[in-house]
Amino acid sequence: MKSSYPEEKYDVAVRALAIGTDSIQHRLREAYISIMRLQKMDLKEEKLWQEHESIINSLTGTKQGPGDDPLDRTLRQMSDSDASRIADRIVSFSYEVRRR
Repeated sequence: MKSSYPEEKYDVAVRALAIGTDSIQHRLREAYISIMRLQKMDLKEEKLWQEHESIINSLTGTKQGPGDDPLDRTLRQMSDSDASRIADRIVSFSYEVRRR
């Protein structure tokens, strides 16, 4: 069975989290790059879109300074335990996307 576009993007994100050897923050950056371009029309259910947006916001939510990327700023300030919780959300959400 062919995977949907969101499934493919979240699969890449999970792979980046699982097999990367860099810090969890760097692996989250790689996961973010995979999922950041998903649009509401890709995740047809409102609940899925809201969770996806929540994950994106947790990775980019720190206020931006002049010339600063919100992802970089957020990841720099993120503890390993917070990063692990977000990684767990991405993995769990990938299963949810696949079930729909």
